[in-house]
Amino acid sequence: MRLVYQGSLATDSGAEFLRFEVPADGLYRKPDGTTFGPGDSIRITVTVVDPKKFLFEFQPSASNSTRASPPG
Repeated sequence: MRLVYQGSLATDSGAEFLRFEVPADGLYRKPDGTTFGPGDSIRITVTVVDPKKFLFEFQPSASNSTRASPPG
């Protein structure tokens, strides 16, 4: 996922200011505690809390990531 600044024109996109990637082995369990199976997916939402401070909230939290490959 990438977030970019709004360009000066409607057809322009600005500079990228946030990129978030989860490697294939980056998640260990779903929020309900069950393990992931082949083809499973999870929705990760990012909320811009304060764009001036570059403060973002990620849900669900990364508490269920593998230690070897946390998302980021």
